[in-house]
Amino acid sequence: MELTFNIPCDSEGYVAFECPFCEIEFKLLGADFQKEEYIYEDLFCPYCGLADKRDAFYTKEQAVHVRELCQNINTKIIFAMSQGKESLIFKRKKRQEMQ
Repeated sequence: MELTFNIPCDSEGYVAFECPFCEIEFKLLGADFQKEEYIYEDLFCPYCGLADKRDAFYTKEQAVHVRELCQNINTKIIFAMSQGKESLIFKRKKRQEMQ
């Protein structure tokens, strides 16, 4: 199973990241970072210059939020299975609803 999460931009249109090496937060313009035609595979820290996979740069708060979402999904799956349901339907929010 693969889950995809969108990290929302702040009020100025930026997405926060945290370097896994020096632990300093920095921001990238969300419009550039989230372009469909070019998805960043790796990021580098503008402070220490070290690079890693994009997923390593999520902030601690973002990681906690994603973990909580996954726990909620697991709880729904387990509950549905205990009720004898073979499948689940998850409704995806429209992009406008998420902002």
